[in-house]
Amino acid sequence: MRIQKVLEMKVSIVINADTRPERNNDECMFNGVVSREFLTQNIYNKIKFLEGFDKEIIVFIDEHEKVPQETVDYLRSIVDCLVIRRHTDENKFNDQNYLSALSLARGEIIMHFDQDVSAFTESKGPIENMIKMLDHYDYIS
Repeated sequence: MRIQKVLEMKVSIVINADTRPERNNDECMFNGVVSREFLTQNIYNKIKFLEGFDKEIIVFIDEHEKVPQETVDYLRSIVDCLVIRRHTDENKFNDQNYLSALSLARGEIIMHFDQDVSAFTESKGPIENMIKMLDHYDYIS
């Protein structure tokens, strides 16, 4: 049965992150709140969100400010793939970073998150239901 096969597939969790200067308020479009906790707590949040699934965690950091060594060490201990790329102004909206991060995924199912998004559920059920929709759709947003 296709639905069961979909639920048994490896999930690649791709997380785009950055180290823009910290700020506690939304300044304008594409320039919202930034916290270093996004690099640790929100990455861990995605791991807990997909607990019980066969998964790989890929984190791609657009480095504006240097990532502290203790953060690098922590991330290496909890993720499968960590990429830190120095920021350039060549691509204002980081499309290249997004595509680069997605290209690292090896799972049959890819879930993408930005670092400043948190995900919560009481059980695997809602995630399984979303994955089941792949039986009818190629892409779920």
